Amino acid sequence: MKQTFLLAIILALLIVPCVAQVDKSKIILTGKILKYDKNELKLEFNLENKSDKSIYVTTNPNQQNAQLGYYLLLNETDNSVMQISSHVYPHCITGSCPYTDDTRVKLTKLKSGESFSDNVHIKFPVKETIPPNGDPYKNKKIIPQKVKQIEISIGYFFEEQGILDFLKVKPFGWYINGNAKVFSGANKDKLFLEIQNLASINIPFVKMK
Repeated sequence: MKQTFLLAIILALLIVPCVAQVDKSKIILTGKILKYDKNELKLEFNLENKSDKSIYVTTNPNQQNAQLGYYLLLNETDNSVMQISSHVYPHCITGSCPYTDDTRVKLTKLKSGESFSDNVHIKFPVKETIPPNGDPYKNKKIIPQKVKQIEISIGYFFEEQGILDFLKVKPFGWYINGNAKVFSGANKDKLFLEIQNLASINIPFVKMK
């Protein structure tokens, strides 16, 4: 009986897929402000993959209205913190869905040792974007003189069979949103929103010129 029980456990472990543990601390995000005044913000960031696996970084973020640009949001509890992001959000995060929703990001593969760099250019005045804000009637205006800290968050996914199978059926570009579902592998039936990882940093405040 004991041997049968142990055999059943071994078979279960062989059949059920497991997610390999990867050290997220080896995905390194750095950034710096290039220019910051009442008219514009320019900054650059670099995401480096120091892990031993390939990753897929969320790049080229599209807003709900199809405008290309990084997502902007003021911290809910501290409006002096401006959050700049590129990661997956679901379609229709508002109570009433628009006729069209172009929220999406493009997955860019980084092999071990590779990095992705980009520049962010924001012209003021500007409002919070959709996403992350879900209510177009509550979009706050971002006043550069009141911003004291900048946070950057970039999404990424570790390579696994489910990701590879999903990308095989995307011949016209690796564009996704958070509602997309993995249909195989260890994360089968999970949404990309559920399995994404985030690399985040706070960029030291530079006195406005």
